[in-house]
Amino acid sequence: MKNLFWLCVYLTLLGPAYASHSLPQPFEATYALHRYGIKLGAMTRSLIATGNGEYIFRSRTRTTGIVALFYKVHIVEETHWTYDGHAMRPLEYQYHQSGSNRVRDITLEYDWTNGEIRNTSEDAPWRVALGPNVYDDLLYQYVLMQDLAAGKRALSYKIAAGGRLKTYDITLLGEEIIDTPLGKLQTLKLQRQKPNSKRKTTVWCAIDLHYLAVRLERLDNDGTISTILIEKLIGLNKSPTDTSKKTEQARYIWSLTRE
Repeated sequence: MKNLFWLCVYLTLLGPAYASHSLPQPFEATYALHRYGIKLGAMTRSLIATGNGEYIFRSRTRTTGIVALFYKVHIVEETHWTYDGHAMRPLEYQYHQSGSNRVRDITLEYDWTNGEIRNTSEDAPWRVALGPNVYDDLLYQYVLMQDLAAGKRALSYKIAAGGRLKTYDITLLGEEIIDTPLGKLQTLKLQRQKPNSKRKTTVWCAIDLHYLAVRLERLDNDGTISTILIEKLIGLNKSPTDTSKKTEQARYIWSLTRE
């Protein structure tokens, strides 16, 4: 069941690139997590504006249904950052896992004065250098949305995790229309594959929903596929009806170009 929680890491589903006149839009998206054709859990992603240019990007994941009867787990991740109208400045990342006789807490502090990121966990503290475009496992997924909206297509991110800086290279595979509970959505299809491994993660980001990740598929080394699919969305100034209409128009134009 640990694969359920690895899905959260790869969603986004995922350097800052904002227009100077555009502020991040708060939203809340709910997803269903499936494996072996069975719903394992639910995940909620939300962006919250706290005032004074500060924001919280939050992810909550929990097992549900029959799975929860045998394996109860609840994970909450939060990444705090500020936005001055031109750039994003990370402040802190928190991870808390509870349930099934296990509790795990991780806190990363972005120390801009001393130029380092500190993991303050008592069991395994570490430090890495902090520089521009260095993020945690959650924040880069929101930065990805902003980069796509700004037209960026060379997607590579430095992630502070496990006591070192990792590089996540993401490949754009093209555009694709997919069916979701929100209707048909025109998406950009992205993929990240772990070096020297069959494991790969594919993410579909909806163009009309500010490049929010709406579907994810993870292929493991044993051939097992796990999926995350959006079920509900609040915010981002887009209703399912409007999205569906625009998607149908895009689909029609695309079909004409193929003839």
